[in-house]
Amino acid sequence: MEIEPFLLGVAGSLVASIVFLIFASFFRPQLSISKTISKGEYDGKNIYSVKVVNCGCRTAINIRAEMQIIGNRVVEGGKGRKIYDVKLLKNDRCILKPYCKNNPLDCSFEFSTDANLEVEWSNTQESTLLLRVIAQDSFTSFSKVYEQEYFSIKEAIINGRFAIGKKMIIHR
Repeated sequence: MEIEPFLLGVAGSLVASIVFLIFASFFRPQLSISKTISKGEYDGKNIYSVKVVNCGCRTAINIRAEMQIIGNRVVEGGKGRKIYDVKLLKNDRCILKPYCKNNPLDCSFEFSTDANLEVEWSNTQESTLLLRVIAQDSFTSFSKVYEQEYFSIKEAIINGRFAIGKKMIIHR
């Protein structure tokens, strides 16, 4: 048995795998999550929102989000995690188009909750707030998971509303 055809087959498979991984990483959604959380009052309730923007050149589809408060707890042998789910008012979005100057509203979406984040978050010692977003590319259906972790209530939550379009600025 000759080793050259075997090595040639292995090398060809390796090159094909590398090309596929490069292709897959290029054809995934390109989302951005705000580093701050807006807080505004609507219909007598405080609403907390995190903005997600499609920064890619293709439409992102099947977008799902979840928000969690992640705290520490003492377990045998050290510290463990205690996870509390925060209910979002809407946790999915079918389509998020890429940014377009003519129609800047369709490139972003705010995942919101009416849960009192400040109270719930501060009740859990040594905790962080996490928003996880999963999206698919409309052309390839390749998925990507995005996470944004917030470490401090005082730094993360700002009174006001997000600007329109892809800007992550909160107007007071």
